[in-house]
Amino acid sequence: MNTKKETRADIALETKVTAIDREAKQIELGSGEKIGYGQLLLATGGEPNRIKGEPSDRVIAFRTFADYRHLRKLVKEQKHFIVVGGGYIGTEIAAALVQNGAEVTLVVSDEKLGSSMFPDQLASEYHQTFEKMA
Repeated sequence: MNTKKETRADIALETKVTAIDREAKQIELGSGEKIGYGQLLLATGGEPNRIKGEPSDRVIAFRTFADYRHLRKLVKEQKHFIVVGGGYIGTEIAAALVQNGAEVTLVVSDEKLGSSMFPDQLASEYHQTFEKMA
């Protein structure tokens, strides 16, 4: 795939950002190279919280492609899933499971979906979108 031509996005794999210069609107890479930007979005990822309990092949802390393959296998075998977490990954997984015919219970600690990610009005719209799927 010619990423830049087809999507207008460059992908820099195995690249570390070592500095951000907000005044110059540039990032500095581990190699010393500097890249300018118009807007900077920090999407550094995170580790899923672990929940106490016995390990099981039916419990997935979704992070890798192997986790995705395992979930695809489980979708063929099971019809009800509980997704713990209402962040981007949790809600995307829940939506994908519903689209694949599964019954999903989404467990979220916030009052409404998206309230920890978005301003209140946007979180309300986001929440309503998921309620319509239910």
